[in-house]
Amino acid sequence: MEEYRNNLIASKQSSQNTLDKYLISLSSGALGLSIIFVNNIIKDNSIYCKSLLTISWILFSITILLVLISFFSSIHSFSKAISQTDSNSIHNEEPGGTWNIFTKILNVINIIFFILGLIFLLTFVSINF
Repeated sequence: MEEYRNNLIASKQSSQNTLDKYLISLSSGALGLSIIFVNNIIKDNSIYCKSLLTISWILFSITILLVLISFFSSIHSFSKAISQTDSNSIHNEEPGGTWNIFTKILNVINIIFFILGLIFLLTFVSINF
């Protein structure tokens, strides 16, 4: 049972790392593709609802920044959990302490900001294409 639990923990961490990598890659890709869209497709044509594009760029940029902060807080969460394990207090406290809670909140915010960025970008593209 202990081995199964350890596999679950490793799988959870792997999933978290994968999510963070995808959010950074997809947000960066969306930023790049939207710039290419504006420069190569729209070119000199009129741009409608430019604020939608600006908001999407801000949301994607914030997503990238928050994922980096999430990496940082995750490292501190693991350090705290190791310290809690060493002091045998891990069963009495939230593993990772407030760093773990902060990381979870950042993950939810990252997903929301990424989805909102996509919505704003796709709306902009549909209006201008």
